Amino acid sequence: MKLVKQELKFKASTSPDVESYKLVVGPANVGFQRDLSGTVLDGNGDAVLEQMLETIAPDAEGYIVDDLSKYPALQVLDGFFDIGIIVVDDNGNESSTFVLVNESLDFTVPDAIIEAFMIRS
Repeated sequence: MKLVKQELKFKASTSPDVESYKLVVGPANVGFQRDLSGTVLDGNGDAVLEQMLETIAPDAEGYIVDDLSKYPALQVLDGFFDIGIIVVDDNGNESSTFVLVNESLDFTVPDAIIEAFMIRS
């Protein structure tokens, strides 16, 4: 099995106390909201997929670049989604959500061949 890299690139936060970045993924074209407890939901009020990103150090130009295909939780996605990026500081405070709308993600591999044979004449 081979998954093609799908990299997310965004300008790093300029806050000095950034601890991590959280990715949230939900249905396309509905956005995100927070409930009263601060939990991120999609625009319909349903749960979203959350993934903490491993890459937090910016490159020389100040961008974070992370290959999303390496995260098992994302490897089931195939279709169009809203993707949110949240900055988390060292106290656990979370920024507002930056949203990429209607983005294509395709991490599912095609079904393998299940039958084959050689024909000799």
